[in-house]
Amino acid sequence: MQFAVSSRSALIMYNSIRLLTRVPGLLRLVLRRWRTQATAVVSYVGDAGRALQALFPKQRGRLVIGNLLLEQITATGPVRPGTAANLTAGTYAGKLVLNLTLDP
Repeated sequence: MQFAVSSRSALIMYNSIRLLTRVPGLLRLVLRRWRTQATAVVSYVGDAGRALQALFPKQRGRLVIGNLLLEQITATGPVRPGTAANLTAGTYAGKLVLNLTLDP
């Protein structure tokens, strides 16, 4: 993750996608290429509890939604054809959460 942040690779990818969307249909054409783009994807989603739009009270670091205590949140991205695995890392309530999705 330190390399990804220091190399600004996410910013490069964001700007590339932004440029591709300026030409109608170009992003779709690039994404439909027949060759495999990646065999594995690693993502960091940060604190999963922050993704919720509403502010909820917390109890022992976990969100309290109504009368329910949210024990765990998991998040993962889709596995595209040709991608063998997707590893997603994040945090919730001060704990590391790892999710692995595999191509069947």
